[in-house]
Amino acid sequence: MFTFYRWTPIGLTPQKNININEITQAYDINWSGSEYTRDRSFRSTATLYDEWLKYFLARENQAGTKLMKDMRRASQSGTTPPVFNDHFATFKDSLSKILPHVVFTGVDTTRRTLLFDTTGMELSFDQLSGGEREIGFLVGQIDRFGLREGLFLLDEPELHLNADLIRSWVAYLSSTVSTGQIWLATHSLEAIEAAGQQATFILERDEVTKKVSHISRLDSRPELSALSRSVGTPAFSISQLTFVFVEGEESVGERERFRKLSGPQHNVRFMECGSCKEVMRRVAVIRALAKEADRGIRIGGVIDRDFLAPRDIQKAEQEEGVHVLAVHEVENFFLDPETVKQLPVQNGHSSPSPHELVLSAADARAGNWIFQYAMATDQGSSLLEINNGMKSRIKQYT
Repeated sequence: MFTFYRWTPIGLTPQKNININEITQAYDINWSGSEYTRDRSFRSTATLYDEWLKYFLARENQAGTKLMKDMRRASQSGTTPPVFNDHFATFKDSLSKILPHVVFTGVDTTRRTLLFDTTGMELSFDQLSGGEREIGFLVGQIDRFGLREGLFLLDEPELHLNADLIRSWVAYLSSTVSTGQIWLATHSLEAIEAAGQQATFILERDEVTKKVSHISRLDSRPELSALSRSVGTPAFSISQLTFVFVEGEESVGERERFRKLSGPQHNVRFMECGSCKEVMRRVAVIRALAKEADRGIRIGGVIDRDFLAPRDIQKAEQEEGVHVLAVHEVENFFLDPETVKQLPVQNGHSSPSPHELVLSAADARAGNWIFQYAMATDQGSSLLEINNGMKSRIKQYT
């Protein structure tokens, strides 16, 4: 039997309040029967969510009642009592594969909710984050209906989930359905990474009719595939964003500095790519790829002023097409005295002189800056090799 399943993310679903009469009715339902398994698995997400807590509460009650009955019988007959068998063990194990920090601990029949342990803190289902609730709910449905075959459609699984969760979620889905197919409608690069380019199809719209006119596998479009990998965004999202490659390393947090300086711009993606030469190389390569793939793209590069000579700045901006900052490093923009004056006040501290703060911070870096400047001059290249110990000592001078 080939079964069809379709679910959409529930997102920040409000807490479900269950009346006592609903619980009473739920206790009488045979949740493992075909009426409440295969015949209901294709229903809407909202309908399934309405049954979500009732299913858990009823199964817990029914299993507990059966266990007590079997234990009494064993006691009366003098036979070995039954061993506890956790009917939610597969749900707990599956959830831990995607959310290792969220451990399902049981059902609270008094408060009519599910309980979870998150790094030592007990939380009810409605106290989990939106992404955690979404994963918990969908994993629970897969476990409840035994989804191991059929056609499973999931619309935009990346909503409310961070990048790592998307990868874990898609990888879990790929390993769960043994016979059949999973179709994901997504705008997420992480989902594509987990699914693989051979399993990723691009739907392209006609510019006139605005209808999908062409479908192709991503790995069959080498230029578009390379362009997608280069900018770190799915091919179908390229035209919707502006990409700005900046000098610096991801571990330093350079992109966050640019975000704070430019303000909230949801359609702009800052991306670190190493040295200033790497920024210029990346911009040139991506522009060439975009031209070959016949895809329009908004892309630019920003490099630090450092100690570039005026002729080098002019060449970078006019020939390489990148912008050179007016300051040596982007963080220098944070040294505006009026801004520095407000920062201590916002954090509940007295406001010392902003000039004293700037001077104190600058003194600690003075030796390093002087050394870098000396090495950047024409005479610096003619100096003898300086060992690392001497470099460190020079940089400590104020």
